[in-house]
Amino acid sequence: MAVYRKQRLSVRQARFVLYYLGECGGNATEAAQRAGYPHPSTAGYRLLRSAVVRAAIERKLRDCAMGAEEVLHRVTEIARSDMEDFLHFDDGGVVRIDLYKARERGKTHLIEEVHLTTPSPRIKLASKQWALDFLGRCHGLTRDLPAMVTSKDPTEMDDEQLEQTREALRLSARR
Repeated sequence: MAVYRKQRLSVRQARFVLYYLGECGGNATEAAQRAGYPHPSTAGYRLLRSAVVRAAIERKLRDCAMGAEEVLHRVTEIARSDMEDFLHFDDGGVVRIDLYKARERGKTHLIEEVHLTTPSPRIKLASKQWALDFLGRCHGLTRDLPAMVTSKDPTEMDDEQLEQTREALRLSARR
C-alpha cells in the first residue's frame, strides 16, 4: 500500500507563488526570476506544471479571491447607490462633491470616474442599470425576450402584425 505525504513547497517555490500572484501579475518567467531561479523561462513553465505549486496557487486564490456571495453583495451596493452619499448641500444651496463623506460612509468603491477639474468637478458612479440587469439574470428574473411593446390595440392590427405578435408570444412561452 502506497503512503502519500503532503509535499511542502521549498522556500524558492513559496517565493515564486507569492511573486506570481503578486508583483508579477501572473507572469511565470518574471516570478521565477525574482524567486531566484537560474533559468527563469523554463523554471516558470516547470513550476506552473508542478502539482504542489499549482495547489499552492489555487489555495492562495481561494483564500484571497472574492466569493460569489461577496460579488452579489458588491453588485447590490452598486444597484442601491445614491448620489446623496457623495454630495454636500450647504446653507446657500450650493452643491459640492464630498469625497470625505463618501469615504466615511464606505462608498468610494462605487465611484467609476472622478474629474476634479475647476470650476466643475464631476464624479461618475458605477452603472446602476448594469447592476440591476446582472442581479436580475442571477435571480432568473430576466430573459432575452423579443421586443413586444406596441401601442396598437389588437383589433386595429392587420393580419401580419397579429401573426408577428402571436409568434413572439409563442417564442417567449418556450423559454
